[in-house]
Amino acid sequence: MLPSDAAGSSPENTAECEAAILLLEKRKQDIEARVRELRTAEDIRAGRIYAAEIFNLLQEKHRLETEALVLRNRLKRLHYGQEK
Repeated sequence: MLPSDAAGSSPENTAECEAAILLLEKRKQDIEARVRELRTAEDIRAGRIYAAEIFNLLQEKHRLETEALVLRNRLKRLHYGQEK
């Protein structure tokens, strides 16, 4: 799901696309930091295993990367006037 306003529309101009990309990158960095924290805190012998949470976070990270790529492509189309 692409970042959108309350009406559910996608970013339509370059400023909105750039802002959305920055937001996605920030969220991705937050997820990467959380994954590092969980991997550091894991202790198999003590029974502290966070594999499921790490897996879910990595899925979310990949989803955010895909959304950012879609927005970068839209930004390029807007830049070259190929999108209405």
